[in-house]
Amino acid sequence: MKIQHHFWAVIGLAAFTPLSAADEPVAPDYAPKAKPMDLAKSYIASGQYDKALPILRGNINEPGVQELIRQVEKIVPEELSELETKLRKIIIPKVKFDQAPLSEVLTYLEDQTADLMDEDEKSTPKFVYQGAVQQAQATKVTLNIHGLDVPSLLKYIGGQTHNKIAYEEDDVTLSPYIPEPVKLLSMEELRAIMEEQKSAAKSKNQR
Repeated sequence: MKIQHHFWAVIGLAAFTPLSAADEPVAPDYAPKAKPMDLAKSYIASGQYDKALPILRGNINEPGVQELIRQVEKIVPEELSELETKLRKIIIPKVKFDQAPLSEVLTYLEDQTADLMDEDEKSTPKFVYQGAVQQAQATKVTLNIHGLDVPSLLKYIGGQTHNKIAYEEDDVTLSPYIPEPVKLLSMEELRAIMEEQKSAAKSKNQR
């Protein structure tokens, strides 16, 4: 029941915006050029929080998105590796990137992590990009945020640049991926999904 409660809290925060006639899908085809936040809201409505989170993190600078991410993360608790647990303790006071190359961003985070890590740690992790060097230089990051731990920053950067984050024994790796096309739902379809989920939750509570 707790999950259902958080789900409706997330939907309430999502602040759906009616789609214009130009945005309405005219056929049940995939819409690769769909607006990112519309896709994220579609994923939330269908319970696919793992797919919504990377999109939300990639749009962290938009109003209300940080709070929406916190609500979704309550629904999808994460299992942390030993390295990620260590990095959660490292808080970077301020991060401000304006179209900075991903390669420079990773170097900055690696240096900050080394400076802020406990002295008793035997080694500091490397931040490794597993794509081409040219791609790391061409991929840009824009982020302005204060007082956040390293894994959270990496999630936002990964979501914005379409990179999967993995924690190895001693390294953090970023692997580029191509976002899959997703059908853009209309407001009517979203409302229908929400009503179905609400009815299912009500029926389950009455058992």
